[in-house]
Amino acid sequence: MTRMSRRDFLKLMGAGAFVLTFGRFFQHAQSLPNNSTSKEAQQLGYVTNNLVSSSRGTLPVILISPHDGNQQPAGVNQRTDSAHCTNFTIVPDSHTRVITVDVAQSIFNTLGKAPYVVIAEFGRKYIEANREPACAYESPNAGIYYNEYHNTIRKFVDEIRATNNGAGFLFDIHGSILFPDDQADVYLGTENGSTIKHLLQVDPNAMWGSFSLNHYLTSAGFVVSPKLPGEKENRHVNGGYTVHTYGSSSAGGIDAIQMELAPSIRDVIERRQVFVQTLANAIGSIVNHYFP
Repeated sequence: MTRMSRRDFLKLMGAGAFVLTFGRFFQHAQSLPNNSTSKEAQQLGYVTNNLVSSSRGTLPVILISPHDGNQQPAGVNQRTDSAHCTNFTIVPDSHTRVITVDVAQSIFNTLGKAPYVVIAEFGRKYIEANREPACAYESPNAGIYYNEYHNTIRKFVDEIRATNNGAGFLFDIHGSILFPDDQADVYLGTENGSTIKHLLQVDPNAMWGSFSLNHYLTSAGFVVSPKLPGEKENRHVNGGYTVHTYGSSSAGGIDAIQMELAPSIRDVIERRQVFVQTLANAIGSIVNHYFP
């Protein structure tokens, strides 16, 4: 047996102490809860009543998906435009439901706080959620579903106003065609500023500044309409019934923006995923800026 010097013995004891100490630390680290993983793994919960799914949030933000449901309400037939309403359609806005859900989840994963969410699960061919009742449905049985949708939005708007000094944001997520004379990936509609009246009073540059949707989306490579400050919004998609009803130009409203997404986003999964993350980050930054 080889005789060990005092120096070698001390070196060996030091190494053993390091292994023992590191082993104890590693065991301790394994026993700690992984807060990041548990937060990211937690999925937002939804409740569904009368074919309307909703999730109560903690941020002053509502995300809405009106036109990507596929369920037929009991006793409700397909609409036939018997009231001769303008721009009648029964075509769904494909992929806007999953975009809405994924944006909400991404916001929660990043901030640890969730937006409010309202989703119409009924098909657009049965009920048009973004119209006044006379043009929204033709069967009397449809009223309960239509009212559930709008009553849920109103309830969430009132909750947000009550806890945020009357302010908040609503993003109404739609699908659009690509307009040949106004080609874009995203069309923003605010009735040319009317539905964000309060926001523009707080910050006149809110739609074009460094904390605007336009800034975040264009920085990520998306083409946004309107393209220049002072330019009018596309008249075909400049805001519908929902943003008009719940926007800040109406009594009891909050700042509301209609977002029309072209097929270049909705139908291309890679761009859809980039858009989801971009919009989630944008909403998070906007909320932190206006609600510090």
